[in-house]
Amino acid sequence: MKFNKVIIWGYKPPMNHTHHSIHYAFNKAFKALGENVLWLDEKDDTSNINFDNSLFFTEGQVDNNIPLNKSSKYILHNCNGLKYSDIALENKLILQFFHKDVLAYNLQKINDYTYFGDRTLYQPWATDLLPSEIDLNNAKNETNIKECVWVGSYHPTDRTEFENNSELDPFFNECYKHGIKLKHIDPWTRPISFEENKILINNAYLAPAINGKFQKKTSYLPCRLFKNISYGNLGITNNEFANKIFKNNLIYDSDTSKLFHKSIDKKNDPNVLSYIKDLMQEVKDNHTFISRINTILKVL
Repeated sequence: MKFNKVIIWGYKPPMNHTHHSIHYAFNKAFKALGENVLWLDEKDDTSNINFDNSLFFTEGQVDNNIPLNKSSKYILHNCNGLKYSDIALENKLILQFFHKDVLAYNLQKINDYTYFGDRTLYQPWATDLLPSEIDLNNAKNETNIKECVWVGSYHPTDRTEFENNSELDPFFNECYKHGIKLKHIDPWTRPISFEENKILINNAYLAPAINGKFQKKTSYLPCRLFKNISYGNLGITNNEFANKIFKNNLIYDSDTSKLFHKSIDKKNDPNVLSYIKDLMQEVKDNHTFISRINTILKVL
């Protein structure tokens, strides 16, 4: 499906919100598909741009001044529906991330992690790499420094809904006990580029994709998992559903102290590089933003 333009509306560089990485990845993937892509926001002068037959992607916190064009289609994430009431129903698609409650809805199953109904598509995010950028030769197990790398927030227990330290700490404590340093980068306080993140994870001794308590309970599938695998590291998770969609081939335990020891056991497996490459191939085939776009276009 070719559009006059694909418009990514909001969260332009520099990164100032976690959703910037989503818009970045859609922008990159659509360009790779040969689409004419513009990344705009409310500050841009759009008076001379023809938006007929365009495809818009936006999110509810950044859709101020978005052009409303009745010949265009809109992919909406957490937006106020009243704003788009003049756009025909068939020209709107609500995009939501997958969570386990979706399984109880009366929806069309596209695959184990993608469901569709009532003009809403539920699917996880993905790695920011294109399929052509996932090089199985980047699979790595040996590192010069024994470091566990965590790029992300660390929410203490007083943030009850979104705290994650109760899940992270047992894994990190085992790292300390076994002489493995922790390298924590919070992108909110120390911005990190996509390329730097890729290099850090590829060179990490361990790079777990551990869900906080709420995400674990809801079976939220973090993009961190897809990214870490695609960068050439192990797939380490405390998320049972994430393990399921990888056909139970991830390093999984709900107890993250036990998860640490399972990770070390896998690193000592003589076939570990072949294991990592198999997971990388799975992400390359099914969990890039090219894959997600193809699903969006099918139901649009």
